[in-house]
Amino acid sequence: DCENNSTCVDGINNYTCLCPPEYTGELCEEKLDFCAQDLNPCQHDSKCILMPKGFKCDCTPGYVGEHCDIDFDDCQDHKCKNGAHCTDAVNGYTCTCPEGYSGLFCEFSPPMVLPRTSPCDNFDCQNGAQCIVRAGEPICQCLPGYQGDKCEKLVSVNFVNKESYLQIPSAKVRPQTNITLQIATDEDSGILLYKGDKDHIAVELYRGRVRASYDTGSHPASAIYSVETINDGNFHIVELLALDQSLSLSMDGGSPKIITNLSKQSTLNFDSPLY
Repeated sequence: DCENNSTCVDGINNYTCLCPPEYTGELCEEKLDFCAQDLNPCQHDSKCILMPKGFKCDCTPGYVGEHCDIDFDDCQDHKCKNGAHCTDAVNGYTCTCPEGYSGLFCEFSPPMVLPRTSPCDNFDCQNGAQCIVRAGEPICQCLPGYQGDKCEKLVSVNFVNKESYLQIPSAKVRPQTNITLQIATDEDSGILLYKGDKDHIAVELYRGRVRASYDTGSHPASAIYSVETINDGNFHIVELLALDQSLSLSMDGGSPKIITNLSKQSTLNFDSPLY
């Protein structure tokens, strides 16, 4: 009476069924649910999938093996340079640079020790940039995220978590200013840009569209919305032009939409930082 190709072992006035791995029960009539909570062999939050003859584990990134129990060595194909030491992590790795080297992959060489007569002596590279001499002329070698002759322009920022933000001092924001954002998101709502308190400029996501509000001191604030939604995960360009009491909004190089907020104050108060 043993079922599912199990083996019958004779005993004294009885017998025993030796079940295949995927069956259980006195007669091997019950199929094991390997993916049940108390039996699930898949580790590190991997997905257990039942198969005709057992199971398989769909591993989370960074893990391999039949049970997803092995941390894959990401250092097997690392990009660390200049003799840097690779340290494996879950689904990634870090490069420990030799003394003097820097960068994500230790790709930046130590600063050159230049003679006192070097053209770099009085050339002020900013934001941690290194001055090098090329064809007899000083050149600033910018760190990632900076551009300009002296690396004075911040052009890109990486945020480490949802609470991160960038603060631009008021001294770098002018009353007549152009602000251009390149953004990719799949969120329906969120704040993209904000400045001020009683008088303010704000740019936010509202139901997937861009909403820009402008208040130079009269209440309530004036607001405009983009026709397009931008929460499709692709990059979009949002351009704002603040000119006295007017604000224009254009999307991906299209025609601008303009609002005017009339008040006794001729322009927005730019004494506070821009976030």
